[in-house]
Amino acid sequence: MTRFKTLAATAALATVMAPGFALADAHAPAEMNSGRVGADTMENLIRSSNLIGGTVYTATGEGAMGETDWFEINMYDGVGDGWEMIGTVEDVVLSRDGQLTGFVVEDAGFLGFGDDSVLIEMSSLRMIDDGSGDIHWVTNITEEQFENMEEVEENWY
Repeated sequence: MTRFKTLAATAALATVMAPGFALADAHAPAEMNSGRVGADTMENLIRSSNLIGGTVYTATGEGAMGETDWFEINMYDGVGDGWEMIGTVEDVVLSRDGQLTGFVVEDAGFLGFGDDSVLIEMSSLRMIDDGSGDIHWVTNITEEQFENMEEVEENWY
């Protein structure tokens, strides 16, 4: 009798769980999605250590681009003519739910004096990947706007 109960319980469990497995199979992505790591996705990953220290340029003034260009282009393959260096990436900022929010950017300063750090949101940044392995960034924030942004201190969160 015990064997019959075990067999019946197993059959009942399989009946309850089978639709869940079928649903998971039906909704599995055809390709590996973001957040999943495999041999074929490793080349598209960037470590935070490759971001920290990256130069941030402003694409305003002489090197300005139109608003349409800004929203249509997500990545550049080199630094544009007329772009000015305004700082370096000091830290990576994530939201509590794990989304990349922006970078803490330290202004260029002079010999380490008067350095201010500000938070620039990702919507105001575009990646520059020239193929060298160094990742840099360009922003549509002017140098004046950058200098007037609220400073973030260590442990500001």
